Amino acid sequence: MEIGLLRSLFLLGLLGYGMIWLLGVVKQEGYREIMVYVFASMIFSVHLQRKDKRFLKLLRRQVFPLFMIEYTIMLLPMIVLLSITGSAIYAAAMVLFTLPVSLINTTVSFKKINLFRKLLFIPRSNFEWKSGFRKKFVYMGVVWTLSLMVSYYAPVIPIGIGIITLIICSFHTENEPEIMLRIYGKDTYTILLKKIVQNVILFALIVSPLVVVFLYNNPDLWDLFLFAMGVCVMTLVFSIVFKYALYEPSTVVERNVFIVGFVMICFLIPWLVPLPLIMLIYYIGKSSKNLKQYLDAYN
Repeated sequence: MEIGLLRSLFLLGLLGYGMIWLLGVVKQEGYREIMVYVFASMIFSVHLQRKDKRFLKLLRRQVFPLFMIEYTIMLLPMIVLLSITGSAIYAAAMVLFTLPVSLINTTVSFKKINLFRKLLFIPRSNFEWKSGFRKKFVYMGVVWTLSLMVSYYAPVIPIGIGIITLIICSFHTENEPEIMLRIYGKDTYTILLKKIVQNVILFALIVSPLVVVFLYNNPDLWDLFLFAMGVCVMTLVFSIVFKYALYEPSTVVERNVFIVGFVMICFLIPWLVPLPLIMLIYYIGKSSKNLKQYLDAYN
């Protein structure tokens, strides 16, 4: 289970049932690159979230071959599909892609890279961004760069911004000590508002080049893109509110990652859109009530 064989076989079978549909899609001009991008992003995300890297290192010195084999199995339906539709180069690229991904945080670690010591564009009080950006700026940079490289396909940039949004939301899994809340004031709603405004401004700063490129290439799709950006901003806001609804000083809220992914999916399904909005209103009240017990301790 820790190596991921069961997960790989399940995903392999699930994709197998969709091969007939995928066969028709991949044959269409322009869709092959998008499918490769989506599947590569999926593998990249799976690798970043897995918790068994340290465990496997206890069993063998080099663990990246295990991950490479697993990810190749997961991509096998897409590799076969690309091969039989005359896209052998894309198929080979997907196989080669599993190698650098498997090396991340197993043989090569980006955590040792310290290029951003001061981070002047991030307020001192926003420790989530300072900590999270240092840890994950490489992953954000990869998604950001790939999105620009394949920006001539309309869906790529919105997908890239969505992935960057989820990475930023993962910054809010760590809870600061309660003394740091006092920097933002005494009123709970003021604290939430300041946190949200800071995060939205920093998010806009990161994705603004992607927004400009998309609107330049696809000016007729501005309304759909505006909706996609609204979904990303609402998801980011929810991750902040949810964090403080369950806030306990100096702890980690791993559930934030799961619930944020669920919220983003709800926004993309029309009949589920009201659900995250209702949840947001509920958790704003719960966040205020939860924070009061820590802020009142200083009054």
